[in-house]
Amino acid sequence: MHSLYNDILIQELKKYRDKKILVAFSGGKDSLMLLDFINKQKESLNIYAGACHINHGLRHTAKRDEDFCRLYCIKNNIDFYTYNISEELKKDNSGGIEASARKYRYKFLLHTVKENNYVYNGNKNIATLSEYRISNSNGNQVTEGPWRDYTGAGVQVKTESYASDLPYESFQTVNLRNSYLPKNAITVWKYDKTSNAGLTGVTFNLIKDETIQTVYKNGADYYLYSNDGAVETKVLAVDSNGYLTIHGVEGAKPGKYTLEEVDCPSGYIKKRIGFEIGTDGGVTGTGIKPIGERAYRLDISNESSAVMKIKAVKDWGNTSSEYVESVKVELWRGTEKLEEAVELKEENEWTYNFAKDYPVYVNGVKAEY
Repeated sequence: MHSLYNDILIQELKKYRDKKILVAFSGGKDSLMLLDFINKQKESLNIYAGACHINHGLRHTAKRDEDFCRLYCIKNNIDFYTYNISEELKKDNSGGIEASARKYRYKFLLHTVKENNYVYNGNKNIATLSEYRISNSNGNQVTEGPWRDYTGAGVQVKTESYASDLPYESFQTVNLRNSYLPKNAITVWKYDKTSNAGLTGVTFNLIKDETIQTVYKNGADYYLYSNDGAVETKVLAVDSNGYLTIHGVEGAKPGKYTLEEVDCPSGYIKKRIGFEIGTDGGVTGTGIKPIGERAYRLDISNESSAVMKIKAVKDWGNTSSEYVESVKVELWRGTEKLEEAVELKEENEWTYNFAKDYPVYVNGVKAEY
């Protein structure tokens, strides 16, 4: 190795003195060189290297690659961990095989780090978005809108009495989630405005100066520049959870862009969302949410193009209501209770008109009430 590179690596490794480092070890020359170099510093820096190999089962040499990595680690007294994710990829590749492989690769690498006390310094190319929402005992969302930003200051939940006095139905749950967003990119989330669930079956064109732009597709990742293994396309499609990511905003041509929906589930209103990329690579626009440094989130809702009124009517048919004073009715959609019980009786002619407008389509299908 050139002495300059040697010195740079030594200086970087000094930050991890007295620690354990896990190397993602594919068996290729780059990861082999890195693992070998770190292992040779274990005495001078009191640093310890482990190796984790992920077998995707996609190449005909997959088993040979794994055996090579295992043998190398045995010969050099390096702890070796390996996972075969071929079954996971068979069951879950709706967002593209590359995206699914990356997801499970990171999952098992992080699991190995945490379970075996390796140092974890995060990913400098990833920004973290923390969000919350509140649901009731039935699992139905209480907070309006999609997930809300969580600042770490806590979440207030109001109650009218002490917990011991509340019926089970009154208890609420605060749900927290972290999303890991790539930097130099816009992560788009498409969701149903009624249920706040991710919406699939949506595609976009990216337009600049009234011209549909060519992008480069790799799973649900789209690049504004040519990328190895990526395929040219002019259509951007969300994955099964409603996500897609547009990479390369820093190097993109500055100016105004539009994401225009091409396809969406039947019965929904198509959207056009505008944003601007500045000369510095920064992204601004209605709905654009900066996350940390150079990472952006754009949440786009879809709503039903048709709504309806709902009326509850108790039809006694050939029976008599003589011995019944009233009937109570609740309005539900699936497992979600929309309205508390109302009373049908002779005075209101056994009829009640619910006041709200209810969407005909929810989660991409016609709703059943």
